[in-house]
Amino acid sequence: MQQAKAQQLPKFFLPFFSLLAAVGPFAMDAYLPAMPLMADIFGVDMVAMNNTIPTYLVGYGIGQMLGGSISDKIGRKTVALTGLAMFMVATLMIIFATSIQQIQAFRALQALGGGFSTVICMAAMRDVFPAHEAGRKFAIVMMIVMIAPIISPAIGSYLMDISWQSIFIFLFFYALMTALIYFFFIPETRLSEDKKVNFGIIFNQFKRTILKKEDGKIIPIRYCLTTTFSSAAIMIFLTNASFAYIEYFNVSPKQFTFFFGANVLTVGSFLMISLQLMKKIHPHKLMLVGCVLQLLTMTTLFFIVWFKLETLWTVVPCLMLGIGLMGLINPNGSAVFISFYDELSGSATSLNATLTFIIGAILGAMTSVFFDGTLLPMASMMLVGTVLCNLVAWSIPVPTKPFNKE
Repeated sequence: MQQAKAQQLPKFFLPFFSLLAAVGPFAMDAYLPAMPLMADIFGVDMVAMNNTIPTYLVGYGIGQMLGGSISDKIGRKTVALTGLAMFMVATLMIIFATSIQQIQAFRALQALGGGFSTVICMAAMRDVFPAHEAGRKFAIVMMIVMIAPIISPAIGSYLMDISWQSIFIFLFFYALMTALIYFFFIPETRLSEDKKVNFGIIFNQFKRTILKKEDGKIIPIRYCLTTTFSSAAIMIFLTNASFAYIEYFNVSPKQFTFFFGANVLTVGSFLMISLQLMKKIHPHKLMLVGCVLQLLTMTTLFFIVWFKLETLWTVVPCLMLGIGLMGLINPNGSAVFISFYDELSGSATSLNATLTFIIGAILGAMTSVFFDGTLLPMASMMLVGTVLCNLVAWSIPVPTKPFNKE
C-alpha cells in the first residue's frame, strides 16, 4: 500500500473525512434531548446525567492524545479503524446498560475510540496538502461537520420516541458505515518506516510539540491554548444544554433541536466567513477579532444571568454569538498552529484536541460542582474560559511573515 498524494485522492476525500470527524459530534449530541428521560429511567438527577458528558469529553481527549501520536508511527488508517472498532463495541455495551455507572464507564470507552478515529482528520489533511492549504481544507471539513450537531439532536429527539437505546443503535451503524468506507475506499495518507510504538517517544513528541519555538520564543502552543479556551464555551454548553433548555426554560425535546441547532448554524456562518477572509487577511488577526467579540458576548451573558434577566430571548442570542465565534477563532488559530509542524503534525493535532476536550470537560464539570438550579454556573465558566482565551491570544507576538506562502 502506497502513501496517497493529493493528486491520487478520491473525489470524496474531504466529504469522507467530514463523515469521520462527525463521529464525535454525533456521539456527544444525539442523546442530549433524551437525557431527562434517561435520568428518570435510571433513577438519577440531571447532575448525574450531565456528568456523562464530561466523562465523554475526557475520554475523547485522551483518545485524541494517544491516537494522533500513534498515527505518526503506524499510519492514520490503522489508528482510525481501531478507534471505530472500539467505538462500536462500547456503543453496543451502552445499549444493554442497566445503570448510570455502566453508562459512564462505556461512554469513556466509546469516547476513547471516537478520539482515536477523529484525531487523524486534520493530520491527514496536512499529510497531503501544504500547510496553508491544509488549514483551508480542514476548515471546509469542519464546515461540513457542522451539519452533524444540527441534525443529531433532531435524530435523537425522534428516536427517543421508540426508546433511548435506539439513539445508540443509530450511532453503531453510523460508525460501521464509516469504517467500511475507510477500509475499502480511502488510501493511507502517511506511511512510516518505523512502525514501533514507543510511549517514551510519544511523550517526547508532545514535549517537542509544546516547547517548539519560533524566532526564539515558544509561540506555537499559544495558538493551541487560544483555541482550547475558546472551545470551552461549547463544551460547557454541551454539559448544560439539556438542563438549560429542557429543564430551566421548559422547551420540548423537539424544540430543543431548534435552539441547539441555532448555535451550530452560527458557528457554520463564521466558518464560511473565515474561509473567505483567511485568503486575504492573516489568520492571526482574524483570531484576535474573534477573541475580543467572544469576550464581549460572554460578559454580556454573565451580567444578564447575574441580574436575573435571563429569558430565551436574552440568553439564546448570547449563546449563539458566543459559541458561534468559535467559527472565527478556531479555524484561524488552528491553521497557524498546525503550520509550525510537519513530521509532528499528528502529535500537534492530538495535543490540540486533547487540551480542548480535557479543559472543556473540567470547566463543564465545574458547573456541576457549583450547580444551584440556575444558569449562573454555566455563564460564569463560559466567561472564565473566554477571559483565559484572550489573555493567551494577546500574548502572541504579531506574525511578520505572510501566512499563505510556504
